[in-house]
Amino acid sequence: MLVLLLAVAGLAAWREAAAYGAEVARITAAERDRWLGQDAKNPHSADHYGLWVFRPSAPLAVLDPGTEPYTGRMVRVEAHLFNDAVYRAVQDAGPLARAGLGSVADIVQLVVPLAAILMGFSAFAADRERGTLRLALGNGVPPGRLFAGRLAALLVALALVVGPPLLGLGALRASSSAE
Repeated sequence: MLVLLLAVAGLAAWREAAAYGAEVARITAAERDRWLGQDAKNPHSADHYGLWVFRPSAPLAVLDPGTEPYTGRMVRVEAHLFNDAVYRAVQDAGPLARAGLGSVADIVQLVVPLAAILMGFSAFAADRERGTLRLALGNGVPPGRLFAGRLAALLVALALVVGPPLLGLGALRASSSAE
C-alpha cells in the first residue's frame, strides 16, 4: 500500500508539474510576443511597459516543493518599481495541501515513520508471542546486537519499499526537465 500511495502521489505531482511547465512556456511566449510587438519608442519608456517573468522550478520540486508554493513563481519587471512575486500556489491549494499533506515528501515524512513503527513493533511482538525472542536471548545473543540486527533489517526493508518509487519519480522528472 505504501508503494501504491507513493506512486499515485508522485505521478499526480509529476503531471501537475508538467502542466505547469507547459503553461509557463505558453505564457512566456505570449509575453515575448507582447514585448516585441511594442511600438518603436525610447528604451527607457519601453522598460516602463513591463514584462512578466517566471521563476523556473527545481527538477526535484515534484518530490519536495519546499518553499516554492509560498514564495510565488512570477514577478512583473518594470522600471523604477520593485514588485513582489505573485501566484503563490498555496493560495489555490486544497485543505490537505495547506495542512501539509500536499507533496510526496509530506507523505513520506508522515507515513514512512508510521510504517517503520508498525513493522518494528510486529517484529518483536510476534517473536515474543511465538516464544522465539526468548530462544534468541537464551542462545546468548546480546539484546543490543539483536536489536541492531532487527533495526538494520527494518531500515533495509523500508529503503527497498520507499526508495525505488522515489528514485524512479525523481529520475523521470529530471529526464523530462532536461529535454
